Amino acid sequence: MRDECVTTKRHWSGVSPALQFAIDHTECIDGFVGLHAPSWKDALRWIKRTDPGGTFMRPILGQLLTWGLSFQVQKEWLKIAEPDPARRAQYIALVNEVHNNGALYCLASGVQATRRADPFEGKTIACKSALLWRDADPSHRRTAPDSFAKYLSNPAVFIEPGAGHFPEMTNSSRLLEAIRSVA
Repeated sequence: MRDECVTTKRHWSGVSPALQFAIDHTECIDGFVGLHAPSWKDALRWIKRTDPGGTFMRPILGQLLTWGLSFQVQKEWLKIAEPDPARRAQYIALVNEVHNNGALYCLASGVQATRRADPFEGKTIACKSALLWRDADPSHRRTAPDSFAKYLSNPAVFIEPGAGHFPEMTNSSRLLEAIRSVA
């Protein structure tokens, strides 16, 4: 079975789909690295702080707004999520480029996916695991760096000092350290 899982093990995706895959296919998982991953409960708290009026939570309206205002929403969010002005400018330029090539920001769909009970409650994956967190993303200052640990068996937690929302881009060697810790 391991040979059949090789291509899947190399697939990168959001942390919730990755966790669901790991739970459903433990035979394919040797290690798990979560990047800036809050628990379901903390993700809901983040959504309430970020979208207090619940606009993005509303089906269709949320999608229309994030579609129509995709670049503007991302740009405003990056002003909050990335404290370093030089990195923020790089991210905004990248977002502008991909937006101009047809990419859309799926914030509303992601937010709406949380409109259910925690699908991982009471579940853990038993493999080597690590969490990479950032300490300088103001939008997550109230989120515990290890809140996602409840779904993992004894993860190593790597905190990247000075990193905004994208610790893996702030210091890629820290990401490699986290990956090597589960190898």
